Order: sequence, then C-alpha cells, then structure tokens
Amino acid sequence: MSELVNNMEQLENGTVSDSIIEIKSMYRTGTKPFKRWVQPAWNRSTSWWAGVERLTEKEKEGKTYFVVVGDTKEKGGNNTKVEIFDGKTFDLQGSIVDRVNWSWIKKLPYMATSLKEALLTNAEFYVHIEAREAEMANTKVDHLYKALQYIMEDPSTNYMNRALLLGSDMAGQPVAVVKQFLVDTAKQSPSRIEYIYQDAGMGIQLLYVQAKRDKVITINESGVINFSKYILGSNEKAAIAFLQTRKDVLLLLERETNPTYFAEKQGKISASKLEGFNSSAEDAKSEGSNLEPVEPSYNFMKDKAKQLGHTGGNKKVELLKYFTDNGVSMEDMYSTEQALLNK
Repeated sequence: MSELVNNMEQLENGTVSDSIIEIKSMYRTGTKPFKRWVQPAWNRSTSWWAGVERLTEKEKEGKTYFVVVGDTKEKGGNNTKVEIFDGKTFDLQGSIVDRVNWSWIKKLPYMATSLKEALLTNAEFYVHIEAREAEMANTKVDHLYKALQYIMEDPSTNYMNRALLLGSDMAGQPVAVVKQFLVDTAKQSPSRIEYIYQDAGMGIQLLYVQAKRDKVITINESGVINFSKYILGSNEKAAIAFLQTRKDVLLLLERETNPTYFAEKQGKISASKLEGFNSSAEDAKSEGSNLEPVEPSYNFMKDKAKQLGHTGGNKKVELLKYFTDNGVSMEDMYSTEQALLNK
C-alpha cells in the first residue's frame, strides 16, 4: 500500500509532469461506462465530512472555490455533487476546483487507489496510473514465465506428484495430460505453481498427501489425524508441523507409504544410523498394528489440560483437539503418566 500511496502523493504534489488523476470504472451499464453522482461522505470519528475543509463564513469569502456542506450529517442533502465516470480526470495543478473536489472524492468508500485494491474490495472506481498498471501487468507476465519454466525444466516423472500437491490425483493419466493440467494451472494462478516448486517443505507435504490417499494416515470421526500409534494433529497444518519435528515418525511414515523408495534410500544410509530406527520401527509394528494411538488416561488428560490453562470443554475429543492444537505430545503425556504410576 505504501508504494500506491507514494504514487498518489507524486500526482497530488505535482512531482509528475501532468499531475492528472484519471478515474476508471469497475462496471459498465450495458455498453456505456458506469456513472455516479457523488457527495462528501460523513466521518463519524471526526463528526465532519471526510476530506472537506471546515471553514467559517469569513474564511469562505477568501476562497476561489469551496465545497458546500451542511453543518451536520442530517443537513447534507444539499452538499456539493460531482459526477464521476470511467475516464473522468482531475487536474490537480491546473484546476483549483478539481484539486479541492479530489480531496473528498478520494475518501469515498467506493473509490480505490488502484485496480489491485479495487479487486480486493467493493470499490466501484479506482485511480488509474498508466505506468503502475503496466508494471502490474509485466509482473504478472514475469510470474507466468517463471511458473512455466519450472514445469518445462521439471522431469516428467515428477508431474504426477506435482498434480497431487495441487489436489488432483491423476494417476494413470498420460504424461501429456498431466503436463497440460500444470500449464493450465500456471496460466490461471502462477503463484500456485511457484509455491509447489519453491517451498522447502513440499517433500513432507507430498508424503502426507500420498499417505492420506493410501489410507496410511487416517482421520477419525473427531477430525484427529493418526498414523500408527501417533496422533499427528487436528488439522493438516498441525500434522505437517508434527512430521517436521519428529524425524523418527517421518521415517516410519515414509517406509509405510513408499516402501520401494524407502528401501533404495535405506541402502544409501549407513547401518549405524538406521540401527535405532529399525528397532523403533519393529516396536511400532508390533505395538501399533491395529492403528490405535497411544494415549494417557482421560483423567490424566483432564488434569493436564487444567494445569495448562484450558478453559474449554472436557470431553475427550475436546481435550485431544486442545493438546494437538497446542503441540502437546500424546506420547509424552502417556510416558509421564506411566512413570508416575510405576513410582
């Protein structure tokens, strides 16, 4: 927004050669540009008309032009009116009338300072600055070029996984069809393509999506995401964050989801590094074959939640959601409870 404001200030202060403000309309009435008669808007915080100078009768006498407004909101019916439409211009240096009127017109709720701002709001008009709009168009072209470059330079064997990251399981489709899907996505939203190629966490994201597709990861009726004996979280973001911090669980998930790839990867890792993993994997296999997550008792969870300041409901599903949302490990709580019981 600061850049847009600076562009506006350049025009208003006359640092641009012509200092002309041009208004564009977001709508059309049939084949004709949309028009509107406008009056100053009331500002509740200042109890006065936004952008209008408050003048005494004596001060008005010394003005070449001033905006006519009522003393109160209720007396605004006869306020100054100006018609705005697509292509209307305000000469901020050559016309005192235009300059004074622009001071309040730019404050109207349906006037945006740029096309980008208009698209994000309910504005009916926006300020068109040719160089700025051209720069925005060029930026969009640059992003599209970069997105298409990612696709063209990517081995075709990766296309299926890229599509999966975009939410489309295209297994069995010809490579050309998958590639066209990626290209079409780039044309519609270059940023989506840039994200799946640039984000460092995409490897874990892809593994999560594959595991979910293959039912290696399950989601119970309460929305809690489970893998083997582990509770990953109550939503995808929490589950990804859990996997990023628990490399041991990530390895287990990778082995269950992509056994062939994991076997190849395993052959490249020294036996010493895998020794601890293999033992834990066997434990997980024997203890978690029924996919039931390890949990502390309900009473222990309730007491723990109270200690942590939980003020919500005490149903089991509510407690589980509270713990997963706040990064509290079920496994750690279970171990703590067992240690207390064994004292």
